[in-house]
Amino acid sequence: MASTRPELPAIPRGCGWTLILFALFSLIIGILSVAAIPLVWQRSEEVWVEVPAKISETFVERGERRGNTVSGNGSSKKSKSTSTAVTFVVMLRYDYTVSGKSFSGTSRCLEQPEDDEKYALAAAIVEKYPVGKVIPAFHHPKDFERSRLTAKEARREVTFDFIFAGLFSLFGIVGVYFGIVILRRHGR
Repeated sequence: MASTRPELPAIPRGCGWTLILFALFSLIIGILSVAAIPLVWQRSEEVWVEVPAKISETFVERGERRGNTVSGNGSSKKSKSTSTAVTFVVMLRYDYTVSGKSFSGTSRCLEQPEDDEKYALAAAIVEKYPVGKVIPAFHHPKDFERSRLTAKEARREVTFDFIFAGLFSLFGIVGVYFGIVILRRHGR
């Protein structure tokens, strides 16, 4: 009785070796990513110390956002151009004291304009943070010169590291398996 299963196309032996090499490279990256997870986890668990900080300057930082636009209708030639939009970000410069030593920091204000292209919205936020106002700031537990306005970094990077490590390890394992299958088909 003849087999009804279709015959798979022949894959050259060189593809097996190439697949194994790429898979091993991917597997090494995956293993190194797994090895880095404790370090990333430890960094995400750091608890920064809250200190009162006094605003020394509130200012609006001007920036640019570049984008591509395509103009023209379906029947005429389309032209591609680069547009530039001016953006405004509210920044805070603040001073704080740790163990009797004074430090200063600069960070993005946690409150930002909904439309970052309108200076008036940024200026209204600046008015809410006058010089001398006390705000909470957070310094690194060991390096007092490093500060920010949020207590902890998001755990997003730990999640990304797990995903990155998993995908590269999986591709490496699957790639090595299929590379060996290809080589066995052709005989050693």
